[in-house]
Amino acid sequence: MTISKENEWLSQTEATNSKTAIFIGEINHNKLFQESKTFPAGILLIGNHDGGDSLNASKSITILSESEDEEKLTSAIQSIIRIDQDHVPAIKISHIKDLKNANRFLGIVEITHSIIDSTLRVRKTRRETGFLRQNNILNNLNHYLKKRLPSEWKNCARGSIAVVIGAGPSLDSTLKCLKKIDNPLIVCTDSGLSSLEKIGIPPQFVINIDPEKNFEQCTHKDFTPGTLILSSQSHQSWINNWNGCKRFISGRVVSEDWLSEKGVGKTPVLAESNVGLSAISFANFLGPSAIILFGMDLSCGGKGEKRYAKITGRQNIEVNASFYHKIPGNFQDTVPTPFLSDWQETSKACLNISQDRPIINLNDRGAKLEGTDILNPEDFDDIIVTLEENFSPFNKDDEIFTAKRGISLLALNQISFELARLCDNVWSKIQGVSANNIEVFRDLFADKEIASLLGDFSFSAFQVLLSDRKIENWKIQQLDQELRILIWRLEDAIISINPSEDFMIDFLMGDKFTR
Repeated sequence: MTISKENEWLSQTEATNSKTAIFIGEINHNKLFQESKTFPAGILLIGNHDGGDSLNASKSITILSESEDEEKLTSAIQSIIRIDQDHVPAIKISHIKDLKNANRFLGIVEITHSIIDSTLRVRKTRRETGFLRQNNILNNLNHYLKKRLPSEWKNCARGSIAVVIGAGPSLDSTLKCLKKIDNPLIVCTDSGLSSLEKIGIPPQFVINIDPEKNFEQCTHKDFTPGTLILSSQSHQSWINNWNGCKRFISGRVVSEDWLSEKGVGKTPVLAESNVGLSAISFANFLGPSAIILFGMDLSCGGKGEKRYAKITGRQNIEVNASFYHKIPGNFQDTVPTPFLSDWQETSKACLNISQDRPIINLNDRGAKLEGTDILNPEDFDDIIVTLEENFSPFNKDDEIFTAKRGISLLALNQISFELARLCDNVWSKIQGVSANNIEVFRDLFADKEIASLLGDFSFSAFQVLLSDRKIENWKIQQLDQELRILIWRLEDAIISINPSEDFMIDFLMGDKFTR
C-alpha cells in the first residue's frame, strides 16, 4: 500500500486540541516525525512505514501491522484513547493503492470509529449523568442488596420458546404474530411494554436499566404485569410504582464492584450496554430452547430518524444524529444506524448465544444480527406447526420465580458499618470547609474506597478535578452540593437497609458515628 503524495490523506478527522492521533495505512518516515510534533502525547500507526527500528523505539509512537487480530488492535486503540481523557484522537487515513489490502484497512477504520464512538458515549453519559446514576444507585441500594436475581432461575425455561420484545419500527409489522405462539416466555423491554398492553398479552418479565427512562414514560399503575427486572441505576419511579414482583441484576457499575469486595456477589446475568441486549441476555439465562426477536431493528426507520414503532406510543421520539453508520441489513446491503456499538455488541452476543440455541429474528427490515435466522412476518405461518410440535408452553406459575438472592442480617450489619464509616470520612473532610477549596475534593476522591463507593459520580467529579485548565468556582460549588446530597442519600439508604436494632441506635444517636 502506498500514499499518492506525502502530504495528502485519503481522509482525516481532526479533533480540536487533541494531543493524540491514529494513522491508518502507510506513512513516510519524515512525515510521521513531523506529525509527532503536532500530537506529542502519542501516535498509533496501524499499517506500514519506511523508518526502520528508530520509530519503533519511540515512546510516543506505537506501530502495529494491519494483520494483527481484532483483540490486539482494539487494545491498542483503547490505550491511545486513554492517554488524553479530554479529547479524542485525530484520525488520518492514507490513500490505499493496493486493492488487496483495501478491505482490511476499511475494516480497521470501522473498528476505530466504533471504539471511539462507544468511548465518547460512555464518557459523555458518565460525565453528564454521573450524579443522576449515583443518586439512583443509592435509592435502589436497599432493594439491590435484598432482591437480586437468584441463580436458581437458570434454565427454568428449558423446552419453551422465549420471545424478546423490543420497540423498533418493525414491531408494527411483527407483533401480530405473537398471538399465534402458544404460551411463550415473554421478556419485554421497557419501551415495548405499552405495545403488549394494546394487544392484550402481558409479559412474564419486563427489563429496565436506564437511569433516565422513568415509569410514566412506558406504562401506568394499572399495567405492571409479571416480574420487573431492574439495574441498580434504574430510575426510582419503577421500584416505587411497580405493583408486582421486582428483582435486580448487576452491571458494570463501580459501586457494585465495591459491594462485591465486601461480599455482595454480582448476579449470574448482567445488565448490558442497552436494554434490548440486556433482555436477550436475560432470556438466554433462563435457558429456553429457542428465542424469537420482535422489534430488534438496531437501525432507524424513515430517513434515519424513526427509532420506535407506532404501537409503542413513542413514535414522536426521534433520533437527531449528525452521522449514521452503514451496517449490513436484513433485506438491504446496508442500513443506517446511529447505534453502531449497540449493534456490534448485540450482533456478537447473538452469535455466541446461537451456539446453544436457535435465534429467529422476526423482521421485515433492520440490521443483520450474526447468528440469527431472519424471518419475514409474512412467512411466519410457515413455521407455526414446527413451533407447536417441538416446543412446550412456558410454565409462568413455577414457584421458583418467588426465589430471590439477598444477604444475611449479619452481612447487612457489616455493609451498614462500612457505609456509615465512609459517610463519616466524607463529612470529616468537607464540614466547615469552603466549597471553593478544590484541594479538599482532590484529597477526598484520592481515597480509593470513597471514590469506588461513589463510582459514577466520582467519574464525573474526576472530569472537573483532573482538568489541566482553570476550574470555575461554580463547578466546584456544584460538586460540593451534589456530593452532600449523595451522602445524605447514602445515610437514608443505611436506614432503609434496616440492620440490627443495636446498630440503628448507634447510628441514629451518633454514639459511634460522627455525622
